[in-house]
Amino acid sequence: MWRGIILTIGIVFGGAMLLGLGPSPMPTEAVSLTTDQGNDDFDATITAQGRCGPTCFDIAAVIINQQPTQATDVWVTARVVPGYVKLTETDTDTTVYQTEKQIGTLSPGERRSVDQSIRWSAADALSVKNHGGRVTVFIEIHSTNAEMIFRERYDLI
Repeated sequence: MWRGIILTIGIVFGGAMLLGLGPSPMPTEAVSLTTDQGNDDFDATITAQGRCGPTCFDIAAVIINQQPTQATDVWVTARVVPGYVKLTETDTDTTVYQTEKQIGTLSPGERRSVDQSIRWSAADALSVKNHGGRVTVFIEIHSTNAEMIFRERYDLI
């Protein structure tokens, strides 16, 4: 029993050593990627809220329906990949975190905040460290008749 407790503590401290207990994530470049160029059905603002540990940070994404009509069956997917991902690299094999949330219906001009604590394993922390402590956060918005992808890059160490 004690062996399991010591191993768990070692992993937690190992993650702390991998990324350090540095300052809050710093955004480097906000970019909107759209699957349909010229599509401005949604807007999103991604903001880092601060560190919640060596392998964790909090983000808030504000989603706005910019359509003149109601958006239905709205889903938001948040995905974090290590390193700075280029504009055209929206699909990557390495994902350290992913979650999906159903928003439902958004009226014209309505905004909804999606707050999330993003956490990853010590092994994923090593991958982030090997990419210079940088991550790219993708927020994908899907609805019945629109799809958009937003990207924000962060320096974690």
